[in-house]
Amino acid sequence: MEKTADLCLRRAGEEDCERLSAIAFTAKAHWGYDAAFMEACRAELTFDAGRVKAEHIVIAERGGAPAGFYSLLPGEAPGCGEVGDMFVLPAHMGKGIGRALMEDLIRAARTRGMTRLEVDADPMPAPSMRGWGSRVLPPRRQPPFRAASCPAFTGRFRQRHKPTAARPIAKARPAILPA
Repeated sequence: MEKTADLCLRRAGEEDCERLSAIAFTAKAHWGYDAAFMEACRAELTFDAGRVKAEHIVIAERGGAPAGFYSLLPGEAPGCGEVGDMFVLPAHMGKGIGRALMEDLIRAARTRGMTRLEVDADPMPAPSMRGWGSRVLPPRRQPPFRAASCPAFTGRFRQRHKPTAARPIAKARPAILPA
């Protein structure tokens, strides 16, 4: 568990299924999708104990309340990972939660030997992915409810600087860089 000021990142447990589902649904609905589309997404945005056990899921809490989460999965190729989910509640957008989650996700990917991450992202948060240095790829798969314009992103990551005594590796800021 990582804790800084009032932000805490922790591994999700089976007791978090409802919380994860609510965050995912609320965050996705924030982008203005209609009710029919959101209902079509419900199964993919619903978490159960099996999914929580199978995926590496980290929840961000601010002031003890949930603010967002990510999930990391092994990718299809060696050294490749997949960002399964990355959601931040609307009230916490623009406040550093997404950055904290992405930095933790990259650290988690590194510890698993991953050097490349892929993600299918909705068009609205896509600028955030580009901001991390990712590049757009053709979508790998197209769930029936996802818009045809849904971009896929890929990126390699490395440290932005060499660790020094003044700024050790633990403080190094990871980045996703263009593949």
